[in-house]
Amino acid sequence: MKGKLIFITGATSGIGEGCARKFAAMGSNLILNGRNTEKLEALKEELTAQGVEVLTLPFDVRDRETMRQAVDSLEGKWRNIDVLINNAGLVIGMDKEYEHQGIASHDTDDCTRNGRTRQWTYHQYRFYCR
Repeated sequence: MKGKLIFITGATSGIGEGCARKFAAMGSNLILNGRNTEKLEALKEELTAQGVEVLTLPFDVRDRETMRQAVDSLEGKWRNIDVLINNAGLVIGMDKEYEHQGIASHDTDDCTRNGRTRQWTYHQYRFYCR
């Protein structure tokens, strides 16, 4: 994974933060997304000290227009994303974004069982960001 560009949503805590640390340890460059700017910047500082490049994109993934703008603003090498870790968690008490788009929750289970998790994630990225 050395030199690959990894985009991680929900990178300010939990699985996303853990993934960011693991990929940085493997030499991957990172685009980190989360709602908490201070946590993103602290993580960026920690990980760049390991010699990897980190770009932070603070926004809420439920705001599709802001997400489109953020992704469209990527320039140069930051546009060549190798892996998307679509990890942004469900905030209890909030509507599930996919329910408004006709994507049933079983779709993700079906894709995982069929070994197509990355394809579904990439499709979701294309659906929301392009």
